[in-house]
Amino acid sequence: MLRIKRMHDEVSRARTRLQELAVRDDLTGLFNFRYLHTRLHEEFKRAERYREPLACAMVDVDGFKRFNDDYGHDVGDQVIRLVAERLQEALREIDVVARYGGDEFLLILPSTHFSGALTVADRTWRSVSERPFDVNGVPLRVTCSIGVALYPSRDVTSKDELLKAADAALYQAKDEGRNRICVFQHQGYIYTPS
Repeated sequence: MLRIKRMHDEVSRARTRLQELAVRDDLTGLFNFRYLHTRLHEEFKRAERYREPLACAMVDVDGFKRFNDDYGHDVGDQVIRLVAERLQEALREIDVVARYGGDEFLLILPSTHFSGALTVADRTWRSVSERPFDVNGVPLRVTCSIGVALYPSRDVTSKDELLKAADAALYQAKDEGRNRICVFQHQGYIYTPS
């Protein structure tokens, strides 16, 4: 009987672990792309239903390819892991961070107006860009660009539009020189002092 209980417990732990792996990124332990879309859909529906604001911020590690090229993929992987840690540290308890892919991350900021989104984006930017990363005893300067989008707004009426707007703001930040925050708005882009 004891052996059956142990086997049941092992199967239960294995099932729990598999469920966790299905929604987590292997490298960072953050939520993955699949979970991100499910959670964003849920948060968007909640924001619509209760008429609450919702913000998304897309974060990209500036010039990430050079870490892989100059130091090797092991160092590149370590940079991604360290960025993920700093993103988690910078966020509020209600926020969600997921690895969007490669060197991009997405922050879901529930119940967040314009000023709150800028505060979180600025704290996130500072956590990555203001102090060097210690990778195997080597200090590396890492910066990031951030694109922020808000719901509701004139141009954002769906979760897909929210993602597209955050992506557009991110690429505007990169086009303007990287290492900065850009907010998508229908009148144009707003930059924060980065």
